[in-house]
Amino acid sequence: MWPETLPAINLFAKVLTQWRTAPNGIIGLDYNTIDILMNYEAIPMEERGELLSEIACLERGYLSAMRR
Repeated sequence: MWPETLPAINLFAKVLTQWRTAPNGIIGLDYNTIDILMNYEAIPMEERGELLSEIACLERGYLSAMRR
């Protein structure tokens, strides 16, 4: 794990219970919850875009692993 990835990994770990589901299973994270958490943690606006991109990458990997 690289130090520069820790903010996204830590945020991802905090929202792991916030999945959107459908009849066929998990479809993705609830990004409204991520936004609320970033507000609560006072993450600067200029950092949020990159964090969201990194979280989306983690989300894709997690979903891929879950579907196997």
